Amino acid sequence: MQHSCHVAMLGAGETSIDPGIQLRLQVRPGATTAGRARRWGDYCRQRRARGVVLFIAAEERYPGHPQPTERADWLQALAVATEELRSFDLQVGFNPWSSVGPWDLGRANRLGFEPMVSASGRRAEQQASFACPVWLQWITDWYGDLAALRPDVFWLEDDFRLHNHAPVDFGGFEEIMLDRFRDAIGERPSREQIVAAILSPGAPHPWRAALQLTWREAQLDAAAAIGHAVATRSGGNTRMGLMSSVPAQHAVEGRDWHRLFDALGPGTLHRPHFAGYSESTPSRVSTELALLDQQRPLRPPGTPVTPEIDNWPHTRWSKSHTETWSQLALAKLSGADGLLLCLFSFYGDEPDDTPDIDTLLDATHPALTWLAERCDGRRRRRGVRVIWDPAVSTRQWLRKEATWPDLVVDPTPVAAYLLRNGVPVSADDDGPGFLFGAVSDALTDDELLGLLSGPLLVDGDAAVRLTRRGFGDLLGVRILDSVPRLSASDSPYALERLTADGQAATGLPGDTVTSVNHQPGLTRLAVDGGACWTDIRTPIDELWGAGRIASVNRLGGRIVVTAAHAVAELPASDTERTLLQSAVRFALGDNDPWPTVTGGPHLAPVIMDTECRSGGDDDCDLLIAVVNGSGDPETVSLSDVPERPVDGWLLAPMARPRKIGLDRTPDGLQVTEPIPSRSILVIEPVDRPAKEARADGQPT
Repeated sequence: MQHSCHVAMLGAGETSIDPGIQLRLQVRPGATTAGRARRWGDYCRQRRARGVVLFIAAEERYPGHPQPTERADWLQALAVATEELRSFDLQVGFNPWSSVGPWDLGRANRLGFEPMVSASGRRAEQQASFACPVWLQWITDWYGDLAALRPDVFWLEDDFRLHNHAPVDFGGFEEIMLDRFRDAIGERPSREQIVAAILSPGAPHPWRAALQLTWREAQLDAAAAIGHAVATRSGGNTRMGLMSSVPAQHAVEGRDWHRLFDALGPGTLHRPHFAGYSESTPSRVSTELALLDQQRPLRPPGTPVTPEIDNWPHTRWSKSHTETWSQLALAKLSGADGLLLCLFSFYGDEPDDTPDIDTLLDATHPALTWLAERCDGRRRRRGVRVIWDPAVSTRQWLRKEATWPDLVVDPTPVAAYLLRNGVPVSADDDGPGFLFGAVSDALTDDELLGLLSGPLLVDGDAAVRLTRRGFGDLLGVRILDSVPRLSASDSPYALERLTADGQAATGLPGDTVTSVNHQPGLTRLAVDGGACWTDIRTPIDELWGAGRIASVNRLGGRIVVTAAHAVAELPASDTERTLLQSAVRFALGDNDPWPTVTGGPHLAPVIMDTECRSGGDDDCDLLIAVVNGSGDPETVSLSDVPERPVDGWLLAPMARPRKIGLDRTPDGLQVTEPIPSRSILVIEPVDRPAKEARADGQPT
């Protein structure tokens, strides 16, 4: 099977790395299947798409889990469509709509599967339990029959999960699953007793880990059976692809990512959770970049990555070409090997039904090709590492009256907060860390000591938990109290005011004030060996506690603690950006800083190594990208940029890449013109070595 990146011929001897676009299309059984497949094959050739992924009984065409007669119709249609599409030298992937099943949406349980049940006892209609043997036999038979047609990739869709199966918010509490759990623990508790134990305050009850283990093993058993059926029936010619959802939600299920990839089989591809179905504000680019980055260490090294860009319920009424271009470009900037485009309806349309998509595909190709030549997913990213471990949902201590959503500990908002404030992030860098919320509960003492020995940013909730673990003396603060916003007080927290130490550290004016009024919680801090940069004040300007404290501990760790429990909900502003960037610089100390970004709001940087000298990571040229998440054109300034010759490029939505001017400043670089909303500024070393391509089409 060929890889999703190819070499596209441009002219006499000129080549480029193809961006690997694949269109997701609905097949429709019937006499017109062959003709429609030919028209789509010709369309893909004209639009330079490298393949298609065929939906099978999707959305409006989904009557419920397919029955035998329906399966026969689909198999016949897919055999015809696959043969026709391959005659156009296209890759063909299959994407059955149902694994355990999507939302009920009025569909009936037609095959007698044991349905999912929520923690509250809510029962689904047609969403099957992973523990149901009838379902497991059905899915291995059905997927095996499909695999016998030998698609290049067989996609396991993202409903292969316990969460988000409306009307069930989170399944896995059906009796057939709970009986497995009861057998494992040697007790017979009721569903209500199990839920109460899992959500009990304080240290985690052992049943939480035991139930997550039960869920994990049920999913791994199903994945292994599916992977085996696909490999066997395809004669080893088909690779699996895993579509996944929000990592923090999967963590509550107890997902073991590497074991899941192993269970599906060698060479499994990954479609990471990424962009939304419909239009969003430009500022969401920080969240999208954060999601792409945080999933890098979850999959085995070398896993081919193909993000999906959706448009539902389709056409520019749901998502503009500008936003679609933006998400395609962000995916390639992240180093994606291929791109799955879900732009056409599930009804089974003809190519001519949505002619404006031609314009989109043609306009995106130059920028995607340009990025594909430069952005290799194997290159090391540079930035602050938001500390996260999927085990946090198992090991975290809960507060009183915890609810099911409290088990979800999501690093995405913290990473997006850093990015929108001009600070790069990297899930695979060993630079400064950001330890937030309950994540410290998931880490060992040795892991925490390692973090506290280096550059580290800590939020107020994490500071409380670190103190409980016995590490409070390394933070430069004393914990006086942890105060939720909903606790009534005559002297509530409201404002954050700069101190003299803060003025010296940040360069902000001495009368700078910002807000903590809408924080869901704040830790009341007292300085204990650190420098207090800000104070927390009440509405009448009384001192409430310390706000941000910078210190160097006895291990040499440079630590900045903030009282806020949810830094992502701090008011976005120039002041907040300066406070955060100053904290990062303090934490780095004498280490070489990375470039950070100022100028307009919501300018999100991405920094990756390009060519490294002497075979090491310490002497590398950097490729620097800045994504404009503002709704306006914005000026861009970069500080701490290495003094090496560079070129500036502008990738604007729906336009060809072009050079853009850069001026050297005492602090770094400034772009000579504002860059448009959703555009990408790229700064690369002059005389960047051309990326070659191997004989199999993969970039070197």
